[in-house]
Amino acid sequence: MPLLPTNTPTTTKSKRTFRAQYLVPLLFLIPILCAVMGAFMGAFIDRALTSDIADPRVRDRIRRDWEIEEKQQHRQMEAARSREKKERWERQTRHLYWDNVKGFRCEGYGLRIYTGYLANLSPSMDVIAACKAIPVTINGITYDSPLYCEDRGRFRGVYGSWLIKDDVICTTYWQSFENMGCTAPGSGYRRIEAPLTGLRFRDDSEKMCITTPVTIYGQHFDHPMACPEGFFGGRRGIWDVPDDNCR
Repeated sequence: MPLLPTNTPTTTKSKRTFRAQYLVPLLFLIPILCAVMGAFMGAFIDRALTSDIADPRVRDRIRRDWEIEEKQQHRQMEAARSREKKERWERQTRHLYWDNVKGFRCEGYGLRIYTGYLANLSPSMDVIAACKAIPVTINGITYDSPLYCEDRGRFRGVYGSWLIKDDVICTTYWQSFENMGCTAPGSGYRRIEAPLTGLRFRDDSEKMCITTPVTIYGQHFDHPMACPEGFFGGRRGIWDVPDDNCR
């Protein structure tokens, strides 16, 4: 009995035709289905987002978050600029120092003006700001900043001035007291006058006079009642001292 062939050309061709009939349309159908599903999902997401943004509460939250972020960025930028400015200023002022610092004149009892020249200044710097930023040590005491700064021009430079307390050079005193008698009958006051001693050239004689203390007849006075100029320059102090002998 003859054996039947298991796979004939006709059968193979039929299978191929069957596959082509069903697979080719399916290959075209899959992208179309994907596109439709993508469009549907996109529309759904867009609608959801649009619906959320349309909500005033959502918009307010988004705006607040944006404002907070903007403020944080602004603070960070300001901090960076300040840090850069400080570092640049420190580099510029690192080599500055006060030179030729010395006493100039007395401005009151125990008060003396000192002046000094700021060395190593650069023309591009803010010279007054630099003057105020450089400390100095005078008579063992460090001062962070001058009392005032003076820019004397490009060729003369910048000078600082300090008012120093308890300077022994500026301790004027009174001597040669004169009893001028009672100020008036029954007044109870006796007038005393004395010249101010210890004034130096350039000292402010009026300020020295009105700030120099004295003790008269056991009574302390922080300053005279008046400080007229003397006949030969200088100052004279005048006091009306309580005195029972003038009653």
